Amino acid sequence: MVRIGYSSGNLGKSFVWTSFESVLLYFLVLHVGVPVVFAGGLLTVLMVWDGLADLGVSYRTDRTGRRDGLARLILIGAPLCGGFFVLVYAAPLLAGSGTVGTVLAVMAVVASRVGYTLCDVGHNTLLVRVAAADRYAAGVSALRLIFSALGAGCAGLALARVLSLEDMADQGRAFIAFGLTGGGLYLVTLFVARGVTRHLPATSSEPVRGSALQMARNLWSNRDYRAVLGIIAVQSALIPFFTRALPFLGRAIMADPAWPGWALSVITLGQSLSLPLWMLAARRRGSRDLMAFAHLGLLLALAGFALTFGHATATGFLALLGVSQAGMGMAVWAMLASSIRSRGPGHDGGEALPVGLFLATLKVASGMGTMVLSALLAAAGIDPMHGAGESAQAALLASVGIPMAGSVVLLIAHCLANAPGRRAQAPAHLSPG
Repeated sequence: MVRIGYSSGNLGKSFVWTSFESVLLYFLVLHVGVPVVFAGGLLTVLMVWDGLADLGVSYRTDRTGRRDGLARLILIGAPLCGGFFVLVYAAPLLAGSGTVGTVLAVMAVVASRVGYTLCDVGHNTLLVRVAAADRYAAGVSALRLIFSALGAGCAGLALARVLSLEDMADQGRAFIAFGLTGGGLYLVTLFVARGVTRHLPATSSEPVRGSALQMARNLWSNRDYRAVLGIIAVQSALIPFFTRALPFLGRAIMADPAWPGWALSVITLGQSLSLPLWMLAARRRGSRDLMAFAHLGLLLALAGFALTFGHATATGFLALLGVSQAGMGMAVWAMLASSIRSRGPGHDGGEALPVGLFLATLKVASGMGTMVLSALLAAAGIDPMHGAGESAQAALLASVGIPMAGSVVLLIAHCLANAPGRRAQAPAHLSPG
C-alpha cells in the first residue's frame, strides 16, 4: 500500500511535467503572445535554474538531517506548484493578452517551477526509502511509471479536447479547466504520497557534515552513478524532442489541431499497457539490458512512423514509441536507486543530493532540448496561428531524427560498457545491470 500511495504522486507530477514539456511553449506563444524564441529561452532558463535549485535544496536537506525534511518540501511545494499552475492558464483571461497578462503568466510559471522543484526533490528522494532493497527497485519504478502514464494520458486527452476548439476564446477558457485539473491532481496526489511515507526510516540518521565538493566527489567515484547521469542527460535532451514538437506539428503539418492530444494519448496508452511486461522482464534481465532493448524499440518506432506518416499504420508506431519510453523510464530510475545503494563505506554523498544531482542533470538537459526546439521552429518558419513555413517538413524530420540519434549514442555506449574487457575491470557491486 505504501508503494502504491507513494507512486500515485507521479500521476499529478506527470500531468504537470507533460504540460511543461509539450503544452506550455505552445500556450505561451499562441495565447499569451510571447515570441517563440523568447518563450523557448524563458523555459530553458527556468529549467536550468530548476535543476540548479534541485542541487541546493537537496544539499540543504542532507545538511540539516531532519527526518521529516522530505515531507516538509512536499508540504510547501505542492500548494505552491498546484496553485500557480492554475494561474498560468488563467492569466490571459484575468489580465488580458497585453503586457500585464504576459508578466502575470511569466511570474506564475516561475512560481510554479519553484514549487515543482521543492516537491521533486522531496518525492523522488523518497524512492530510496520506499525501494529499500534491490528487489523492490524495478517494481516501484514500474508503479511510478504506471501513474506517470496515467497522468500523461489525462494530459493528452485534455489537450486533445482543448485544441479541438477552433474559437480561440473558447480554447482559452478550456485551458483554464486544463490548469485546474492539473493543479488539483498535483496537490492531492503529492499529499497522498507524503502521508503514506511519513513513517519510513531515512537511509541515514545523521546529518551529512562533508562539504558539497566532497559529497560530489564521493558520488562521482561511483561508476554506476556516473553512467546514470550520462544516460539521463541524453534521454532528457534528445528523446522527448518528438513529443515536445507535437502541438506545433498538429497545426502546422497535420492540419488537425487536436491530433497532438490524440497522439500523446496513444503514446501513453503504449506506456501503460507495456509496463507489466517490462516488470516481468526486469526479473530476468538487468536494467542496462532493458534500457538497450527500449532504445532499439524507439529506433524502430520513429523510423516506422516516418515511413508511414499520414497513414493509419503510424498509430501503431506511436504506441511502440510509448512502449519504448516506458522501458527507458523504468530502467533509469531503477538504475538510480541501485547506484545510490551501491556506495561503499566512506562514500557518503548524502540521501537527497544524489537524487538532486540526477534531477539537475535531467532538467538542464531538458531545458537545452526545449531551446533547440524553439530555435528549430523559428528557423522553419512554423507559425502556430497560420500554419507551416517552407521548411516544415525539415522540422518534422528533425523531430524524428534527433531522438533516434540519442538512442544510437546510448546503444553504442551500452555496447562499449559491456565489452568483455570493461566488464572484467568493474568491481562486483558495480557490474552492469
